[in-house]
Amino acid sequence: MISKVVILLVFSLPALQFFGPVPVRATDTRLHDPIIIHSNSDFTVRNGVTGGNGTPADPYIIEGWEIVSPSSSAILIQDTNAYFMIRNVLVHSGSGASLQSTFCSYLGHCGLLDFENATNGIVENSTISDNTGYPSVVVVHNSANITILHNAILSNAGGAVLAYSEGGAYSTYLKTTVKDNLVLSNLSGIIIGTFVNAAVTGNDVSSSTLGGISVTYCHCNVSGNLVDNNGWGAYPLLQNGYGISAIRRCQCLVIGNTISNNPIGLTINDAPPAFHNNFINNTVQALSGCPFEPCLRPFDNGYPSGGNYWSDYSSATDRCSGPNQDVCPSSDGITDKPYPIISSCPGCTLPGLDRYPLLRPFAPPVDGTVQFKPPVIASQNTGSDLTAFIMLPQGFDASNIINSSIRLNGRITAESVMTIARDNASSIMIARFNMTDVRTLLLGPGIKALHLTANTLTSTSFRPFEASSEIRVLP
Repeated sequence: MISKVVILLVFSLPALQFFGPVPVRATDTRLHDPIIIHSNSDFTVRNGVTGGNGTPADPYIIEGWEIVSPSSSAILIQDTNAYFMIRNVLVHSGSGASLQSTFCSYLGHCGLLDFENATNGIVENSTISDNTGYPSVVVVHNSANITILHNAILSNAGGAVLAYSEGGAYSTYLKTTVKDNLVLSNLSGIIIGTFVNAAVTGNDVSSSTLGGISVTYCHCNVSGNLVDNNGWGAYPLLQNGYGISAIRRCQCLVIGNTISNNPIGLTINDAPPAFHNNFINNTVQALSGCPFEPCLRPFDNGYPSGGNYWSDYSSATDRCSGPNQDVCPSSDGITDKPYPIISSCPGCTLPGLDRYPLLRPFAPPVDGTVQFKPPVIASQNTGSDLTAFIMLPQGFDASNIINSSIRLNGRITAESVMTIARDNASSIMIARFNMTDVRTLLLGPGIKALHLTANTLTSTSFRPFEASSEIRVLP
């Protein structure tokens, strides 16, 4: 049995955050009764509409209200397809008392902000706090194109966000976006359920009692979130307190998150590889399994893109490079030995494996510029190389670039790399690519975009570098 331990962070979490802005809390509001909308015709001034006509260019606006102590839904929008926006709304101290007298589970009409068979809505810059008696305070049920953006969802005795549907095909999954929200000290964080196509990005999900982010039976992108100190109320009694859970045939991308100080950082099965995440001081960093067949789940994006950062692997060495980490001595910001993942299904599946653990915490890509010569390639061109002149962004120099990671369109490795130092300016790197290899990217005449990528390594981060430019191919 794993016991909860008090852990001091070796790294400062603020230094690892690369997420959206801190949500603006609702201010300067006026009191209003609960807003109940059952059809497009209910978008009226009486129901809190302050502007707009319901079109994409001019959505209905519900703005500037404070709803105090509701006994059921504070805002219910049902059976609508008009465009609407809820912003700068404060909802607090709700009891959910009237909901408790009926059968209220995850079956709809149970949210403080409740969207039932609604489409084309945005909730932004609102504060929802200190409510009890609601399974989830924001419920998106059988609804499409709903965005929960830049809100503060704080100290509620229920889940923060629940989105789900009863049915659908992969091609018609209902779209939900949960982005750049502060989700703090709720019973649970963000839950995405069946038949939803969701983007859960840039949120700060912290100190949830049962767990942070859960995605199940959905097409979901979970990226760029800070997920810290969740799940201790479910652990050790239930043995499943998690930072992020992506299970049960979830087609879920779990990429670029910082997952820290949870009983279980990530539990994942039946999903694509999880990579570029920072696992910091979780009691169990990750669990992996395939409950329906044996598998070896990768926790990386191949070489040289790399895998994840693991705080308990910081003593690992980096002396070699290459897909097999056998080109030595030649460090590449990737540790020389794989990181094994604990199986979530002992005896019935193989464990996961991060083949390319990162030496430093992952940080989002940084952009530079590149120029290619020759800029025009004729069919009779006999040049042996395409030369890339790479200008690094401010704050980076050539020593930060891992030369062996330089790729053209993710496929072609540079044959040679050199650096030209400049006074009072960033260095220019010159990479040369074999023209015969380049031609395999240039099918047919026209303007062709070429994308150059590399990895950078500093004392604090492993960070991709990207730059793009165009060349012309003549017939």
